[in-house]
Amino acid sequence: MAKKKEILIIQSRYDAPTNRRKQARVTAWCTVDGEKKSVSHKTDPLHRARTPEPHRKVIEALCAKEGLKGRLLFGLGFDGYVAAFIPAAICTAKNIPEI
Repeated sequence: MAKKKEILIIQSRYDAPTNRRKQARVTAWCTVDGEKKSVSHKTDPLHRARTPEPHRKVIEALCAKEGLKGRLLFGLGFDGYVAAFIPAAICTAKNIPEI
């Protein structure tokens, strides 16, 4: 698990269906203590360009898997979405939703 006062950058990406994998997926990943951690969820292909919701869900699932408590700043990245995870121990902003 990440140190209590470490800000993490979490990235997510849409993976289109292929011949091997028939279902579209959204994958989120980050590096925690030198190890790459990731979570992947099936999604509807139409969500790719229309909404950030599948990306938000998979990023929140990664935080839950790693036991991270704090706040997320969420935005559009180059190849998907990016979130900055700010641990509760160092975040004092009240206008950022807590996960």
